[in-house]
Amino acid sequence: MKLAGSGGYGALLLLCFGCSLAGEQLPQTSSDGARRPSANRRCRNNDISRPIADSISTLAAATWVIYANRQLSQPQNANDDAYKSLRAAGYIAVPLFAMSAIWGFYVESECSGRRKPIVNEPPATAKRAGFPGSVFGFDYQMNPERAAALCTSKGQEWTLEGSTGLCQSKVATVVVPDLRLEFRLGTASEITVVYRSPPNGINQNYTELYAATKKNYGPPQVEPAHVSALCAQSLAECLANGEHPSGPIWQWADGSIELRPIWQEDHALLELHYTHEDAPLK
Repeated sequence: MKLAGSGGYGALLLLCFGCSLAGEQLPQTSSDGARRPSANRRCRNNDISRPIADSISTLAAATWVIYANRQLSQPQNANDDAYKSLRAAGYIAVPLFAMSAIWGFYVESECSGRRKPIVNEPPATAKRAGFPGSVFGFDYQMNPERAAALCTSKGQEWTLEGSTGLCQSKVATVVVPDLRLEFRLGTASEITVVYRSPPNGINQNYTELYAATKKNYGPPQVEPAHVSALCAQSLAECLANGEHPSGPIWQWADGSIELRPIWQEDHALLELHYTHEDAPLK
């Protein structure tokens, strides 16, 4: 039979007619846009055999065309309908199986990563900065004499009343704050940075100071308390009315930092209060 040589190709094609188009499906897409593999014939293990079979079938169909053209080029077969039909079948089969193979390889590419087990690793945690050993150059080993010398070297005025020292600027502002030191057994145990802010700007300065401290030391261990509507609108007014909103607190084994708005005499202040838990003796 003249077409006996092409029968093997026909059998191969019929064995898997468009395997990938029939069996390969993309992972399901959820409402949030993320693709997820389903349990039914999607992203199964080792489905690469389907696009490979389609690729082989594409080559087989191409050999139909080559074989038929070669036979039709011979004078005795020039008008043979059987070879013409074989060639036509090849022209139809080649793009069909090529398209199926491309689809299969594409789906397998999408599925390959989803066949790997997902390991839920904890997010990397940035190392938290430790409790600072000094504040504006004042450390916890300082006695009043050293603190006074440092204060005056900065062009500020030093006063000492009992165990409390005050390093005060001539014109204290948010940019140039005052510093208050509490001495215990001869060395500083608490350092308070006092920021003076105009009443109409204290809320903004509080927000900026909180953000800067959080950036340096991470989230506070004690969150600021919910404030009243008046405090949210004007800290100066709510403090003047006797309210005492508590601020955030950062804590370590050797100390803590507290941001607190306070009312002093006739004006509102912002204080960043550093407490050293184990001030060494000098």
